[in-house]
Amino acid sequence: MAGRTPISLPYFLLFRAGIGEALATIVTAAASCGGSLKANPDGASPCVQQVPAGADFTFHVHNDGTETRYMSFGCGGNPPITLETPQFKSGIGPESAYSCGYTCDTVFAGRSVPSGCSDCGPGVSRDLPPGATVDVVWDRRLWQQVTISAACSGLPQPSTCALGVAVAATTVNGTLTYCGLAPPTLACLDPRTASFVVDLSLDAVDVSIQ
Repeated sequence: MAGRTPISLPYFLLFRAGIGEALATIVTAAASCGGSLKANPDGASPCVQQVPAGADFTFHVHNDGTETRYMSFGCGGNPPITLETPQFKSGIGPESAYSCGYTCDTVFAGRSVPSGCSDCGPGVSRDLPPGATVDVVWDRRLWQQVTISAACSGLPQPSTCALGVAVAATTVNGTLTYCGLAPPTLACLDPRTASFVVDLSLDAVDVSIQ
């Protein structure tokens, strides 16, 4: 499990902290997408809802600078893009919420997730030479880590996984983190950021880096 670091606040803690009203819009949106009420993080409160993948949205990341830049994707499930909604801030990949990157889709399908994750070595990165474009495809879900009780999943043991969350807002702020130097490991050397605005009524956005 070397090189994997969970970074997000579990979704259910927001409810326990009394922010249920602010997140009600998310749950309503999830229901409209046909999610299934099964997952329950603590075995006491109502089971939370997994949102199915939406239509693909593409981030066209273009290097407008004169030097090669790099994008680190963790172990493959952590694109370096974060979106900030009125409710919370999250990465666009499941690994940004849960270090192993296992999604709760598996649990809702009636299968257990593995109890641990393997070491992915140096991880996955992409080069962006000057003038190059890297397309990052997103399924329109943000992610929070939860532990699903057996009472909600129907499985023998609790399952820890990344829960897909709907984005209720139409326009959100985004941040791309990229590397000025080639990352020899999962760590990004010389990290830099690019900010942008995402219109989710569209199917793509252009992101420029230098």
